Amino acid sequence: MPLTSPGSAARAYINYLVAFTDAETSAGHTLPAGRFTSQGKPGTLTECDNVPEDPHPCAEFSNFHLDGHGLISTFDIDGQPVRTVVAVGGPAQTASGVTVQPMGAYSDTGNAAVVVAYKVTNETSGTVTMAYNAAEMVSGGSQHDTVGGTGPNTLPPSVSGMFLAQFSAQDPAGTFQVEADYQANGGGPLAHFAVKLISPA
Repeated sequence: MPLTSPGSAARAYINYLVAFTDAETSAGHTLPAGRFTSQGKPGTLTECDNVPEDPHPCAEFSNFHLDGHGLISTFDIDGQPVRTVVAVGGPAQTASGVTVQPMGAYSDTGNAAVVVAYKVTNETSGTVTMAYNAAEMVSGGSQHDTVGGTGPNTLPPSVSGMFLAQFSAQDPAGTFQVEADYQANGGGPLAHFAVKLISPA
């Protein structure tokens, strides 16, 4: 984070990685330990997660650009400018005591899947569950249903949690839609959210 320029596409990517990691670890998942190497290419770093079943275990980072303060403002991932594969979240939305804050989205350069990271805060007096496996993404003129997701099963009162929703989409920008259910009332929609994800400058 300290090496990237505030408000840049590079910082948007790091913010997404932090949110992704928080969501995975809070759900009890163990993340693989990646390793960066130059592999003999000047100005290029390759990161591999060392997971045998991963069809795209390595990513190549190159074409680094710095701002006027010497901080990284942009770079390429697998030959694509980082601003084309990340999106930043728009303003948080609150309804019926639940707040949803989109943290960002990333289009995986290896499998053409978009993952949205978002934070949910329960300010009600009851337990809330997020229907992340029933979320939707409107992107590139098409509506996409979730193909996977992770996050806490429930949120007790006054608790926040980080969530992930995965879609078979290519553009990380668009409209992300998710519902919050009020479990203490036997389920049923408590609130519906439609939050914007936009490409960084």
